[in-house]
Amino acid sequence: STSTLPNDDSDSSDGYSDTEYPDIVPIFSGALPYGIFKINSTTSVQVAASKQTSKVPNKLFAKDIWYGAVLMAEYFRDHPTIFAGKSVIELAAAAALPSIVAFKLDARLVVATDYPNEELITNINKQFTMNNIETISTSSKAHAIAAPHLWGDINNIDTLMSLTLKHTNRRGYDVLLLAEFLWWDTHSQHDNILKSCDALLNENGV
Repeated sequence: STSTLPNDDSDSSDGYSDTEYPDIVPIFSGALPYGIFKINSTTSVQVAASKQTSKVPNKLFAKDIWYGAVLMAEYFRDHPTIFAGKSVIELAAAAALPSIVAFKLDARLVVATDYPNEELITNINKQFTMNNIETISTSSKAHAIAAPHLWGDINNIDTLMSLTLKHTNRRGYDVLLLAEFLWWDTHSQHDNILKSCDALLNENGV
């Protein structure tokens, strides 16, 4: 079977490219055995991607936990002070493993974003709840949220930026996460990806 991958180009009315590729999944199903990631001797997190039977489009590649997310989480585990007191945003989060690890490592604010698909965003919020992380959508005192973001959508970026002003009194994020982010025809999205990165990061952001 074939699928059309997201293009999200402002020139496209439907948000998808016209390039078709075979449906693919990771070579080994499930890069994170049992969906459990151990941060340290006292803290583990559990994550699960959207079900294969969900209405999340296959072309978003969001129904698996990919190796890039696991490798990024392992790097954070080896550098546990990297997020202390910082605001963090993830693009193309899928199951949001890096975002959840960042929260557990004392990030001040964590925003996990992905393509504006309701079921996908709901699943990310479910991952926060499953790991006993309150979300901004349910508590005004919370410091984590799943949010939709179409790469390069400046109007949506304003909404995401308002979260940093509210929770950190600074405009822009300290850290932006991109895990296993470039695949197939995302080269056509470089301008939009860079637009998002440039707009979301504060002047010292990485």
